Amino acid sequence: MAKIITQTIGKVKRFRHIADPIPALYTATAGKIETGQVIAFNATTGKAVKYVKGDANAGNIFGIYCGEEQTLTAGDVVISVSTLVYVGAEDIVGIATADLDKARAELKHAGVYVVEKITGRKEAY
Repeated sequence: MAKIITQTIGKVKRFRHIADPIPALYTATAGKIETGQVIAFNATTGKAVKYVKGDANAGNIFGIYCGEEQTLTAGDVVISVSTLVYVGAEDIVGIATADLDKARAELKHAGVYVVEKITGRKEAY
């Protein structure tokens, strides 16, 4: 049986992990990466990148970034990505709210289960 761990980052972002996050080699552009950022897999480079809807090299959802918000310099860094996790819809970064319903199937395929909100010990569906 999987252990379920609830993670709170700051005061808002909440995740309910089904499995421990995994390290991923991430190709960063200079700037912020936010907690809850949807992460894609770039098949050309074999590295993780920020998800970009419709981009052939950044459009395959791999998981969700679950670390602290941080400012990165351009280059490759290792980040924590959750691939088996429940996350509240309001905590997802990188997919517009209007597009979230269309993206749910791809998120679910990546092991990211979107619920309305995670509060306390229960998910609201």
